[in-house]
Amino acid sequence: MKLIRDRGKMKWQGMLMPEHVKKIKEFDWNDSKKKKPELDEQQVQVMEDTICDVMAANQYLCLTYFNKDDFHLMIGKVHYIDPVKRNYE
Repeated sequence: MKLIRDRGKMKWQGMLMPEHVKKIKEFDWNDSKKKKPELDEQQVQVMEDTICDVMAANQYLCLTYFNKDDFHLMIGKVHYIDPVKRNYE
């Protein structure tokens, strides 16, 4: 009786052309890197008004910001606004 010898994963290796491997790597890299959103003046003004309203009411604020190719979440109270530097404490 002759046994069938299966090569397992080895038979699937090398099925992709080098150009395909390169495109797959580029696609994965571009997918993980997020783009910084572009805000117009009206959107910025609405956000600033909301922050001022929350600060006046002494409420908590949930803020999502963009830093180093990713979005971050911050929750807290706003105590001070520096209008020149647009910093919030």
